[in-house]
Amino acid sequence: EDFIYPGEITQLRPGTKKTGVKMIPQYVVIHDTGMTNLEDDVSGLSRYIHAQASSPQGRVASWHFSLDDKECYNHVPTDEQAWHAGDGSNAFGTKYFNSNYQKECIGGGNQNGIGIETCINPDNDYPLTVLRLARLTAELLFKYNLDITRIKQHYDFSGKNCPNVIRSTQGLWEMLLAATKVELELCRLGGINK
Repeated sequence: EDFIYPGEITQLRPGTKKTGVKMIPQYVVIHDTGMTNLEDDVSGLSRYIHAQASSPQGRVASWHFSLDDKECYNHVPTDEQAWHAGDGSNAFGTKYFNSNYQKECIGGGNQNGIGIETCINPDNDYPLTVLRLARLTAELLFKYNLDITRIKQHYDFSGKNCPNVIRSTQGLWEMLLAATKVELELCRLGGINK
């Protein structure tokens, strides 16, 4: 746990004191950081999100998990809203047109999505990160009784080309879904050690 808290300067975790805005998760939303410096690993992301949460000029963006090949940090509880999907306050089950990206998108990413940022920095073993992403995603699907169709890309909610590495690597999205299906079945069989 590496929580940012409501009541800091920005609204990265909407709410008051140490209680954020509750949500019922309907999606697991996959991102990659787009950050390619050596220090842009999970601990670097932690420093970044906490600096943004403590700055009057901080970027209003937050997510639930940061993940690389070695560690996973949880920044916002999974039953609370974060700002990661780029769909504003569009509700689950709605569609809207994002004029910035000229794309029809789905709503509910911010209000009902658990955001996972994967690190793509040069020291990161990205194939291992993707396998760890499949496991974390499956555990979240299992916990909230969601099926594989509830795994979405940031792109689905805003039209932004994210997760860029997965989207630009032929077949990688399909491989992530396949690996997540295996991990989800192991969760159902009780075969995953948490």
